[in-house]
Amino acid sequence: MAADPILKQHKLLAPGQPGAPTNMAPAMWKLSKELFPNIVSLSLANNDLTSLLPLSPWLLTSNLPNIENVSFAGNGIKAFRDMDPFSPLVGKERKDKQPKGWRNLKELVLTGNPVVASGGQPDTYAKEMARRFATLRTLDQQPIDPSIAFAVNQERPTFGAEGPGLSSKVKSEKAKATKREPVVFPVDSTAGGFCDPDGARGFVGEFLAKFFKAFDDDRPSLLSAYAPLCTFSFYADTANPVRARAKKVGAKGDRRFPSQHKLDWSTYLTPEGSRNLARVRSPEKLVATLKTTPSAVITSIVTLPKTQHPLEKGDKFVWDSWTMPGLLAPTQPGAPGEVVIFASVHGEFTEFPSKGVRSFDRNFILAPTPAGSPAAAAGWSCIIVSDVLTLRGYSDLAFSKPRVPRPPKQPSAPAATGTDEQQSLVLQLQAVTRLTYTFAHMCLAQNGWDPHQALAQFQALHAQGSIPAEAFVPA
Repeated sequence: MAADPILKQHKLLAPGQPGAPTNMAPAMWKLSKELFPNIVSLSLANNDLTSLLPLSPWLLTSNLPNIENVSFAGNGIKAFRDMDPFSPLVGKERKDKQPKGWRNLKELVLTGNPVVASGGQPDTYAKEMARRFATLRTLDQQPIDPSIAFAVNQERPTFGAEGPGLSSKVKSEKAKATKREPVVFPVDSTAGGFCDPDGARGFVGEFLAKFFKAFDDDRPSLLSAYAPLCTFSFYADTANPVRARAKKVGAKGDRRFPSQHKLDWSTYLTPEGSRNLARVRSPEKLVATLKTTPSAVITSIVTLPKTQHPLEKGDKFVWDSWTMPGLLAPTQPGAPGEVVIFASVHGEFTEFPSKGVRSFDRNFILAPTPAGSPAAAAGWSCIIVSDVLTLRGYSDLAFSKPRVPRPPKQPSAPAATGTDEQQSLVLQLQAVTRLTYTFAHMCLAQNGWDPHQALAQFQALHAQGSIPAEAFVPA
């Protein structure tokens, strides 16, 4: 950017250069948004950047949210946490509650940066980037192994959102200032959920969205989504849920659910259908109701009534997922067992032709998609090892609504000297803003020692003229 002819012609210093104005990067991103609203590729390579703070990352991702390909090659990026402001999954959430980071990033180039060789283990770098960008498919012009999203955080200690290197005091202060965002399928909402590791959130959500759309529109296309050795069964719980009875769901005159009386369980209660282990006594039926090949699974699900899951309504679903290491047999002798993801979905669907509404629970065990397999060719990010479907009478998801959290306690201001990490952050903020040491320290402390959030607050206050002259180092 420093060699840009337009900047040189007008004697403007590019972001990251000594003495560059702090509003230069925000102005560039705003202008880029106006001139190129549909931009999907961006190169910030070879700018001698040792910190990404001068780029105003939050304003960059806000103005150019649809970036799919980005290059930071040939800079001086040293730490994994430098990429957190660009990640929708890792790092602090924005105070204005707006979406954070690049949610559609597919290609990232960081060659020529010290961060590429950091982490100790050969695959740590790739795992750290996959943890931050679940949609990432290419890293440094090399395809990412699909299994990385499963193994993330399994082979190294957990350091929290900011990675290793921060003192326990800074970690504690940052933890107090951080609120956990609810995890909901298929869209953001206020319902609760659990996802561990957090980096698998987008990975699993992408799979679930694709699966349920295919289940509604084209069930035979799910053939390639199931592993060659898999299991599928479903169970129809015909009891009327207590919550539904209490709220008189489907009762005479209920305008909310006028078609509930048309629902019929008989289509599920067939000899090769519902697998209720509490009632099934016949060994033959136990075998007949468990499908163990992809073709048998498809034969079973195409006989079920047509459904429509309300995928556009996030409050109709809640899902949880977590990794389970060593569940599958190792790929080679002496190697550890493969990591899988367990995903549990609770929601509802409309059944046709009755147009009545049922609730369901669906539990998946997901494994990495083998390279060159039919699943990979069909674009499945993972394959289904186990699929258990439970069908129930309708009841809402009131159990999943989170309680109103208590207001977080404000972290106490640290001592004026601070730790080495704090002093380093203060000096970085000083270099970008020209604030005095005291005011830079105060700005960081008030923002939980998050440099990106502190810079965003500084820029907002500076634009309003709210920062006194004595807060700046004399020119």
